[in-house]
Amino acid sequence: MKIRSCFVLLFVFCVSISCAYGSPLMAQSINESKTDYTIQYNNSVYNPYDLNNNYIIEISEISAAVDDFLNGQLSISEISELVDFFLSGDEYDIPVGEPEILSSSSYIEYDDFHLVGEVQNNLDQNIEYVKIIGTFYNEYNEVIGTDYTYTDIDILKPGQKSPFELTTYPDSFIPASYKLQLSYSTTSSEPYENVIIKSHTSDNDGDYFEVVGEVQNDGEETVEYVKIIGTFYNEDDIVIGKDYSYSTLDIITSGDTSPFELSSFPQTINPSRYDLQTQARVVD
Repeated sequence: MKIRSCFVLLFVFCVSISCAYGSPLMAQSINESKTDYTIQYNNSVYNPYDLNNNYIIEISEISAAVDDFLNGQLSISEISELVDFFLSGDEYDIPVGEPEILSSSSYIEYDDFHLVGEVQNNLDQNIEYVKIIGTFYNEYNEVIGTDYTYTDIDILKPGQKSPFELTTYPDSFIPASYKLQLSYSTTSSEPYENVIIKSHTSDNDGDYFEVVGEVQNDGEETVEYVKIIGTFYNEDDIVIGKDYSYSTLDIITSGDTSPFELSSFPQTINPSRYDLQTQARVVD
C-alpha cells in the first residue's frame, strides 16, 4: 500500500509539473476495446494483464500517461489499472526479445545463389559470435544444401544491426525456399567506438554501386584493423547488398584519418539508401 501510494503521489506530482510546464516527452497511445487493452511504447505493444510483459515504470512513462489523462484519453480508473500493473509481480523487467533477422533478400551471380540480410541485437547486453545458419530447400521441401556465416560486425551492442551474406558456392543450385537460424554468445567486452565516418559520397555508374569516404580516430588510443561496413537498402528498407573493407592506413593514431572504399561488386544494385558502421582494434 505504501508503494502504491508513492506512485499515486508521483502521478499527482507529474500532473502538477505537466500542467505547469507541459510535457516535452513523447506521448504514448492507449488503445482499448472490449477484449483488448494494450500500451504502445517505443514501437512495442504490451498487454497490462500479461505479467510476462512487465517492465520498469519510468518518469517518461508516467508523464506520457499524464498527457493522455489531460487529453481525456485516460480516466482515473484506467490510471489506477496501469499503476496496479506496474506494481504487480516480484520483478519489473524491460521486455527484450532475442536477436533477430530483420530482413533478407537473394540474388544470382555467376550461377551462385547469394542471400544477404541484417541481424539486430534486441537484448539488453552485448553479443558476439553471431552465427547465421541457412538451410536451402527444393520445391518438395527437401534439404538440398546449407551454409553458415557470421555477422560482419564482431560485437553487437543493444539495438545495433549488422549485415551478413550466405551463398551456395561452390555448389551451383537455386533453392525454392530457405530457412535462417541464429546462434550467439553474450559478452561483457566493449567494442572501440571512437572511429567515426568523417565524410562519404556514393556513385552508381550503371555497373556497381560505390561508396568512398574517410574515417577518423576520435579516441585517444591507436587502432588497427579499422573495418568499414556498408549495408545497402531498397525503398522498403530491405537489405539488398552489403560490403566491407579496411581503411587504407593499417594503423590510425589518435586524431588521424584514412580513406576507404566500398563497392557492391559483383552485384549491380541501385540502393535507395545505405548505412555505414566501423569497428577497430586497439593496438596493444
